[in-house]
Amino acid sequence: MSLPVLKCGQLKGHARILAIALELVSHTDGQIDENILNYLRAYQSHSILSDREIWAAPVMIRIALIENIRHICERLRDTQYQWRKADDIADELFAGEGQDNDSRINAIRNKIRIVHETSPSFIEHISYRFRRAGREYVQALRYIDEYLARYGTTLDEIRRKEHNLQAAYAVTMGNCISSLKLVSSLDWIDIFESTSRVEQILRKDPDGTYPLMDLTTRNYYRNRVEEIASA
Repeated sequence: MSLPVLKCGQLKGHARILAIALELVSHTDGQIDENILNYLRAYQSHSILSDREIWAAPVMIRIALIENIRHICERLRDTQYQWRKADDIADELFAGEGQDNDSRINAIRNKIRIVHETSPSFIEHISYRFRRAGREYVQALRYIDEYLARYGTTLDEIRRKEHNLQAAYAVTMGNCISSLKLVSSLDWIDIFESTSRVEQILRKDPDGTYPLMDLTTRNYYRNRVEEIASA
C-alpha cells in the first residue's frame, strides 16, 4: 500500500511521514534520541498516523538526516568556493606589491562587488587575508568596514556570524551522523507498538488473548484491520 501524501504546502505530493521526519530533524538540529516516541505521540494528538506510516518512520528519518547532511555539504561547498575566490583576488593584489595606498585601495574597490551581491564568506575570508598581510593592508580593511557600514553591518559582525555559522554546521553534522547510528540501533518494533493506535485498541481485547500473541500473529491482525478499513 502507498503512503498517505500531502495535498498542499511546500512538500505537496510527498509522503506525509517524510514531512514529519524532516520536521523532527529540523526541530532537534539532527539530534535524534528517544524523543522519537514522544514526537510521534504528540503528532497523533491531532492527526492519527497509519501503521504503514509508523513502519516507514525509521527509513524516512534516515532520509531526512541524509538530506540535512547534503544541505550542509552544499553550504560548505559554496563557502569554500567563496574562499577560493577571495584567495585568488588576494593573491592577485599581493602580486602587485609596491603600489601606493591609493592604487591598492582602488584595486580593492574594483575587485569587491557591492555588498548585496557579495557573499559574507567572501568578505570574511578576504579580510582575513588582509589581516595576515600586515599593516600595509590596514587601510584596505578600513575601506571594507566603511563600505559595509553603508548597508548597516560591520566587518566584525560578518566575521562573528560566519564563525558561528561554521560552528553550527559542525555541530549539526555531528548530530546527524550520530543519529544515523542511533536510528539503526533502536528497537523499532517496540516504538511501533507503543505508537500505533490500532495496536492500542487491539490490546484492549476483552479476554486478553491478543497481548499474548507472537509478533507474526499480531502483524496479521493489524494488517487485516488495515485491509478492512481501506475496503
